[in-house]
Amino acid sequence: MVSNYKRKSERRGWIDGQLQLAVDYVHSGKSIKISATKFGVPRTTLGRRLKNPSVMSVGFQKVFSHEQEQVLCDYVLDMEKRLMVLSSMELRQLAYNFAIKLGVTHPFKSETCLAGKDWLHSFMKRHELSNRKAQPISAARANGFNKYSVNEFFLLLKEVLEKYEISAVNIWNVDETSISIVPKSDTRVIAKRGRHQVGGKISAERGETVTAELCMSAAGAFMSPMLIFSRVKPNDLFFNDKPVGSWAVFRKSGWMETDVFTQWFIKFIEFSKASLENPVLLILDGHCSHVKNLEVAELGKEKGIIVLCFPPHCTHRMQPLDVGFMKPLNYYYAEEVNKFQRSRSQVQMKDVFGIFGKAWQKACKIDTAVNAFKTTGIWPCNDSVFNSYFSDTSDSTHNSDSCNASLYKETIDTIMSESTGSNKSNDRHSNSSSTSDVTTRNVHHVSSSITKPILETCSPVEPTMEVPLSHIKNFISFLQTAVDEHES
Repeated sequence: MVSNYKRKSERRGWIDGQLQLAVDYVHSGKSIKISATKFGVPRTTLGRRLKNPSVMSVGFQKVFSHEQEQVLCDYVLDMEKRLMVLSSMELRQLAYNFAIKLGVTHPFKSETCLAGKDWLHSFMKRHELSNRKAQPISAARANGFNKYSVNEFFLLLKEVLEKYEISAVNIWNVDETSISIVPKSDTRVIAKRGRHQVGGKISAERGETVTAELCMSAAGAFMSPMLIFSRVKPNDLFFNDKPVGSWAVFRKSGWMETDVFTQWFIKFIEFSKASLENPVLLILDGHCSHVKNLEVAELGKEKGIIVLCFPPHCTHRMQPLDVGFMKPLNYYYAEEVNKFQRSRSQVQMKDVFGIFGKAWQKACKIDTAVNAFKTTGIWPCNDSVFNSYFSDTSDSTHNSDSCNASLYKETIDTIMSESTGSNKSNDRHSNSSSTSDVTTRNVHHVSSSITKPILETCSPVEPTMEVPLSHIKNFISFLQTAVDEHES
């Protein structure tokens, strides 16, 4: 099938529903001519359908039915939720094996054992899938983000919000991020077409790291940032062009430490105007400088600040700063670094505060903060925002009215559990009934030569129709008998 195919004739201008109504009209006693004219279908097409109900229509035909494709799509999405994503090649290989197992007619090449690229693009377009670059997530984060941990956090969040009657103005999130004179993300640039490599000047092969402490509220307010420079002695040159209200500390490590966070916490109390009459909720991660800080705990109790910690390894999905603010901040920071280097020689540590301040001011938008808190379900409080990450594909399969869905799902599970070597794929493509295929006692492993007699005992069924449960039971019973005879 060619990409972006455009029809060149008006053939097949009717839909299947019109043809079926015409067939029923003929069966009610009307002539073919009258039925074809009434429902707008060609007489020859109606005649062929009456003689052979399983005749294929003109034009390009889908390899899988809508139900089969939906099960395949559900499997892909389920794997994505489990962080075991499929590449385009793996999906094409799965589609090829799926077609072989189901015994459907397909145009896939047996030499490569892959579905075509055109099929892949059409399938992704029909089911609103996209080819994305996966973000590396550690096993600890993958296992830590679970339904139990998320539910426990939202139970505590609801309890705090209801007990202290806290509004969006008094809900804050604080987190650290690292910046460098060599930005992590690169902005796209204009270059001559066909050039294989486009270079960009950077300040050093490996830049020094500076820690930035950021804080924003669910109402869209931002607290001025604090930077931590990896220096022992303070240097006034490092404060050049800093944003209003921001400040910096100097530590040998350049990282967040307990006493540094205490200094920031005191500034936060003044900025948020927290008090026992005006309680403030501060949500943060489980860094030791946050949770193992007795002085911060005592100050929070005195000044009416309730500290709530995210579950371990869950901040990549649940923390508003990580979800909605860090990416645009890094983008704007890389953009400002490139502007600076075009006008001067290179970025030095004394220039970081001014460059970062400009990027921070660009990223501080009310909509960004509000949407970040909304996406993570913190405000407005929505404990079901992450339910889609924990839903099991099998739930939708059991709730479906189709009897075929479970069989299709079982087929996919069998394909993924087996070896997908080229030799085995070619063996599946053949119609021979090998001993290994039969002894598995799977419906889709039996060749067409064995399944042919059962078709005579069942009424004909359209390929796109749902198979009645009685047919499936008869089919399975026949296969078990055939397997027993084969083994004997």
